[in-house]
Amino acid sequence: MQVFFMNKKAGFTLVEILVVVLIIGILVAWAMPSYEKAVAEARSAQLQSSLSSAVKASETYYMATGRWPSSFNSLTFDSNLTTLPGSASTCDKNLLPKSVKRGKDFELVIYNASGNLQHNFISAHFIDGKYKCAGFVHYNYLGNGWQSAEADLKGKTFCAEYLYNRNCTGYNCKNFCEQVMSKTFKRYVQLINLFE
Repeated sequence: MQVFFMNKKAGFTLVEILVVVLIIGILVAWAMPSYEKAVAEARSAQLQSSLSSAVKASETYYMATGRWPSSFNSLTFDSNLTTLPGSASTCDKNLLPKSVKRGKDFELVIYNASGNLQHNFISAHFIDGKYKCAGFVHYNYLGNGWQSAEADLKGKTFCAEYLYNRNCTGYNCKNFCEQVMSKTFKRYVQLINLFE
């Protein structure tokens, strides 16, 4: 009896390869938002840490001098940030007098105003990427010109989204604080959406 073997080529068919590519595409599409959120959370931890250091230094300065700092030059705290000359903030160029320290991905800003709207607050926000101009803000002092509705901001830190220099308007800029940080919108103050 003779046995004949057919020459069968080994390999995958086009349909099998397409199915594998489709499965990989679905897995990537499913995993990518989780990955982006994890990266944003890690970057925001760095923001919060830098802001916390600046806030503690400003409180120490206040205890020693009786007034809030108007620039980073008068504060002592560890940071790998560069002090910028003038008031060249990325996200809020027209807001208030300020002092700016910038890192690779974010900047710290001290706002200090006198006159009718006396106040002092420190902001840490991203300067590039999907969440540009979003971050955190801590209100040290709110003076005489502030409405009583803003009195509850004093001494608190909020997740914040600056509306200046962004691709959104009004109350529509809620992608970082709500989606990444899981915060709830509190109010809109001076071109900033605040979240708790």
